Amino acid sequence: MNLPLLFGAGLCFIFWLYIKWLKIKRYWADRGVPHLTPVPVLGNLTFIQRENAGLWFRRMNQQLKSPYIGIWILWRPGIVINSSEIARDILIKNFGNFRNRFLSSGETDPIGGLNLFTVNDPIWSTMRKHLSGVFTTSKLRILEDLMQTKAKELVQRIHNDRDIKIHLKNIQNEIQFLQTPSTLYSELARLKMYIDYTTDIIGSSAFGVKSDATLTGVGPLRDVTNDFATFTLYRGISWFSIFFFPEITNFFRFKLFPTAATRYFKEIFNSVKRQRKTNQGDAKDLLEILIKIQQENEGYSDDLIIAQAAIFLQGGFETSGTALMFITYELAYNPILQDKLYQELFEAAQQNESENFDTNILSNLTFLNCVIKGKIYLSNTTTGYQWPLVKIGSNSEGLRKYPTMGWLDRIATKDYKIDEKLTIESGTVVYINSIGMHYDPKYFPEPHRFDPDRFLPENKSKIEPYSYLPFGDGPRGCIGKRFAFMTMQFALASVVHNYNIKPCPNMPNPADIKMDKCGLLLLPGETLNVEFIPRK
Repeated sequence: MNLPLLFGAGLCFIFWLYIKWLKIKRYWADRGVPHLTPVPVLGNLTFIQRENAGLWFRRMNQQLKSPYIGIWILWRPGIVINSSEIARDILIKNFGNFRNRFLSSGETDPIGGLNLFTVNDPIWSTMRKHLSGVFTTSKLRILEDLMQTKAKELVQRIHNDRDIKIHLKNIQNEIQFLQTPSTLYSELARLKMYIDYTTDIIGSSAFGVKSDATLTGVGPLRDVTNDFATFTLYRGISWFSIFFFPEITNFFRFKLFPTAATRYFKEIFNSVKRQRKTNQGDAKDLLEILIKIQQENEGYSDDLIIAQAAIFLQGGFETSGTALMFITYELAYNPILQDKLYQELFEAAQQNESENFDTNILSNLTFLNCVIKGKIYLSNTTTGYQWPLVKIGSNSEGLRKYPTMGWLDRIATKDYKIDEKLTIESGTVVYINSIGMHYDPKYFPEPHRFDPDRFLPENKSKIEPYSYLPFGDGPRGCIGKRFAFMTMQFALASVVHNYNIKPCPNMPNPADIKMDKCGLLLLPGETLNVEFIPRK
């Protein structure tokens, strides 16, 4: 072995790497773009496992006041968009050039890689058209009874937990139990009950699986969603690779979903498919609808069908459940707003002579819809794509402050002119900084204040279009947002109508909540508890 030759080759390689790094490091400066200073290897992704990704994107908007910021995803140049006008052009006007996502779960993970969230064209276009009719208002009304029932079970769950707390307090008084009453109560009143509730609703509507987690906190499907929400170091690295370095996902066989969850989905799918062979009636849930689509389209694999049901569970249970957690927590610390919401619910119950709220009643409660969502309106906006875009107005203070995913990733399929000063190259990764705009005083004055009034009808004109994007927008906007709004409406209306919500001792103020650092979604990194006081 010629050691001097090897040593020289090594030095040449290091020199070449250094020169390449200098060129990469100058990429945005050469284009006159405001940018962050990258570090070798990681680029600007030094926040991974140290800071919540959503908070990092929010900080980027505050740190560099610019319509766009140059960043490096490892050694790949990317651009963060902080402008609502540029966001509109990318998501709507020039969607044809930005129809694909950068993230990818790879070919070795078909359930994680073929779903509507991660897959790209041509599969995305086909599946989106198939599923667009599943989430219409008329179809969702079929789920009204289910949501009413589960919302009542939420109230019963709180009542049962209070009874247990009182019983434990009596025991404590008798035998000088070591824990304090406030500790006992906070353990019982943890807001993760909302995740139990959303798991039940999606389990029934997507898989036809009966689940009682709302009342009990446990069950087979709840085990699956618990796995979804658990981020070990390995799973954190898997998600980091899928979202920011998809080229290596195939090599390391990283998965979007835990292995046990994928196995569960396949078992449910095979069971439903066997049942459908003997019962050819109307489809009762999403999985049966998907099986029907498969039967009508030869060549659709089982993995492709299972992937759509799996992402509906992944994308629905945690986003809606976590939003309810944050909103309830904010209401506990904002009693005036909570009283205003309760008064609206009380008057609606009086007027309708019933405490059973339906979708017609809930959709017309102005303040509830400012806390959770906005009025639904239609526009004739078109995208130049092969179907018209129906735009849904979905304005919520809770989702403004706490969007589960704080950014939207796209990749340019060809060179694109951002403005008169900048043209990005084909293949450039683009991040729409939705959470950054949600906290930008230019778009939302006093952004850290929880203020549902900013979404009242009389204030609607003050909100800049496309500055509010908790569910994205355009043809790749979240297909299930109507479902999410209904789920949240029923839950919050039922809880606030029956209970006065108070802060628990030793809990952080909303501004001081620690966010999860292991995953990439905007989730609490600590247990959030409140106290529920029955209303007279």
